[in-house]
Amino acid sequence: LYVQSRYAIGGPIDARMAVQEEFLSELEPAVFVPSQMMLVLQELETEKRPDEVARLVQQYRSLEAQFAATREKRLKTLPDGEARRLLDRDLNDAAGQMFGQIQGRYLPLVEAAARKEAADQAAVSAALREVMNRFRALKGVAERILTLTRDQVAADREQAADSVRFWGTTNLLVSLLAVA
Repeated sequence: LYVQSRYAIGGPIDARMAVQEEFLSELEPAVFVPSQMMLVLQELETEKRPDEVARLVQQYRSLEAQFAATREKRLKTLPDGEARRLLDRDLNDAAGQMFGQIQGRYLPLVEAAARKEAADQAAVSAALREVMNRFRALKGVAERILTLTRDQVAADREQAADSVRFWGTTNLLVSLLAVA
């Protein structure tokens, strides 16, 4: 019964692995590697129609909110360990730098251009390049977390399989001894 309750589907080992695998799915295709957000920001670089700029800015803000909500959810559900620490500290720092650059420099330039205010296209492009540099740093942290989590899931699976074999053999031996 111990083996069944501990290692069966729905047991604590399975539940822990499910949380980590769900976490992996958020890294690939990726909430934590916000490629879609970067596409929106690239569209904004040359967009001048105010209604389209407003729509794209709203889409960006929605993606940023999704990033933050997913991060908070994962911090509540991930087990303690290196992946959780990287998510809490390194990924959060990289994201904060990227979002700060977007909100503090890039979006004001894009929105000024949409209002037909004087905006230097070279400054908009330079701001986007800086955002891209921050994005690459964020992506690097996410890739480290991905590798670490994949390795942990593989180790957990191996440990579960070893434990099932051990307890299965132990149950068999106890049964044989009881019959003899």
